[in-house]
Amino acid sequence: METPVLDLQICKTIDAGDNDDKSVELTSIGADLAPSGSAGIFIASCPSRARGICTVQGSVPLSPGESFKLRVLNLGTLGEIGIGLCALGEAQKQSITRDMVGWSRGEVGFHGDHGRSFVNGHGDQNQRSRPWSVGHEIECGLTAGANVYFKHSGEQFEQILEMPGRWQISLAYPTVTMRSSGSSVEIDLRGVEDKPLKDLLPHSGPDSSMRKGETSAQLRSASSALTLLTLFKRTVIAEEECQEGPGVTTLERWLAPWCCQSIEVDQAPTTIAA
Repeated sequence: METPVLDLQICKTIDAGDNDDKSVELTSIGADLAPSGSAGIFIASCPSRARGICTVQGSVPLSPGESFKLRVLNLGTLGEIGIGLCALGEAQKQSITRDMVGWSRGEVGFHGDHGRSFVNGHGDQNQRSRPWSVGHEIECGLTAGANVYFKHSGEQFEQILEMPGRWQISLAYPTVTMRSSGSSVEIDLRGVEDKPLKDLLPHSGPDSSMRKGETSAQLRSASSALTLLTLFKRTVIAEEECQEGPGVTTLERWLAPWCCQSIEVDQAPTTIAA
C-alpha cells in the first residue's frame, strides 16, 4: 500500500535584506510562514486543520560556531515542537508519516513536549529539560568542534551531543517541526551566516558558474537543486586520502556511500574551500 501524501503547498519566505543575493530562506511544508518584521526572524505556525507534521527548514546549513533559535509563541494542543538539524530537503517530504526532527537517522533534535534530545532516532534517557513553555527560547548550534548543542533558556538547560569525528556539514540544516495544531514559534536565523552562492552550488566547475549578466536569483530559479533549498557544496576528499575518525560509528556506516565527500572537523574549519 502506498503511503498517503498530503496535498500541502510549499511556502518559501526570503529574508528581505539590503542584498537579495545574501538572503537566508525558509521553506515549509504545512506550516504558515511569514517574516516577523525584523530581518532574519520569521513566524511559523501549525494551522488547526493540519494533519501530519508541519516542517520548516532553512536554506543554508550551520557551520561550526553558528546557531539558530526559536521562541515558543503557542504550544498548541500537546506542545509537540522540535528543533534540530537534518539533511537538505527534509522540508519537502510531504508524507503524512514524516517524523519529528531527530527521529530519523542522520538527524539531531530536541523536543519540547518532554524536553528530550534525539540522535539518529534514539532518545537520551539520562538528561532532559522540563517541557517547554510559552516564551521559552531554545537554541540549537554547532560548537567549534562541530558537536551539536541545545540550550533551553527557560530552564538554563544545555546539552552537548558528541558527534562523529567526521561530521557532514550537509546534514546540518536548521529545522523546526511541529505536530500540535495551533502551535506557533518565532524562528531566529540571525546566527546563521549566509554562504557565498558559489559555495552553495551542488557541483563545482564551469557548468555551475554564473553566466555573464546572470543574477544569483536567476541562477537559483534555473537550478532544480536550488529551487526550494540551497545545497551546500561538499568538499571532496580522494578515496585513498580518507581517514576514519575515532572508531567507525553507526552514523558513518549509514553514510558510507558519501564517506569521502565529507570534511574533517577535528581542526574545525571556519570556511570550506573549493
